[in-house]
Amino acid sequence: MLPRSDMQGSAMKLVSLLLFLCVFLSGAAHAQSRIFPSDAPRGYLSPPPRGGGNMLLNDKPVPLTTGAQIRDESNIIVSPHMVRPDSIVKYKLEYGGLHRAWILTPQEIKSPDTYKLPTKVKPAND
Repeated sequence: MLPRSDMQGSAMKLVSLLLFLCVFLSGAAHAQSRIFPSDAPRGYLSPPPRGGGNMLLNDKPVPLTTGAQIRDESNIIVSPHMVRPDSIVKYKLEYGGLHRAWILTPQEIKSPDTYKLPTKVKPAND
């Protein structure tokens, strides 16, 4: 039989190992693919120009709804001003404005989708 101090040390090692596995496995769960609403089209999202309140969705101003959420590639809610210009997103319009947007990862952009990205019109050179 092991002395009491060795049993406590073994129990602590087991608890530490279980804690590590829980943290490791929860991180792996975050790396899984996200599920988007089937009717969410793809588009280009840009931050509000010059500090305005409307986002630019496919180069057109669109207001944010009350409770709107924009999620980055890690699925974390971000401020509208943190969105990079022309980010490729899946989005939902509700209540007269942008209600949900998910900034896509490179893998999500490459994956097949029912909705194709709109054609981006390049500005004419003056």
